[in-house]
Amino acid sequence: MKSDLRVALTERMLKEGLVRCLTDKPLSRITVSELCREAGVNRATFYNHYQSPAMVLRAITRDYGRQLKEVFESSYQTGGQDRARGVEACLEYLNERHTEVMVLLSENAENNVVRFAEEMVDELAADDAMLAGLGVEGGDEARYLYAVVTASAAYGLIRVWLRGDISKSPAELVKLLVDVFGNKLT
Repeated sequence: MKSDLRVALTERMLKEGLVRCLTDKPLSRITVSELCREAGVNRATFYNHYQSPAMVLRAITRDYGRQLKEVFESSYQTGGQDRARGVEACLEYLNERHTEVMVLLSENAENNVVRFAEEMVDELAADDAMLAGLGVEGGDEARYLYAVVTASAAYGLIRVWLRGDISKSPAELVKLLVDVFGNKLT
């Protein structure tokens, strides 16, 4: 148990340290030594957990993906406005972590988070049950295209919102998404 807590603390320190490093320089220019100094962890400990700063960033993006899924599922119920409530809860989650999210979406993260989002789009596109639940009809190609277009547009809108170019609350942004995508969100 004590070892598990130590592992979790070390990994959290490295993740937080990497985010601080990314505020000043691109991922490709962050050395393991620099990250270790920033996180207060020695190099040997670093290598017990990760092989590179890029792997730390990948762990951060996986954490966000897992957390967003949990937030959505805990807020989402079948039918009515519940899907929209799940999306709103995800937006609130991102907004609460605004500064960190913006660092992760910055050029310094070198599109690693964008690539992770693209992988999530591919996973959604492959989830026929989810698409059928949204009322998307057509063959596999039509469903895939729908998922790609919808997820890409929603991602772009959310990114613009996080940048501050759209001054709406999470609830107002969900309403905008519903207006754009119709009843697929509700």
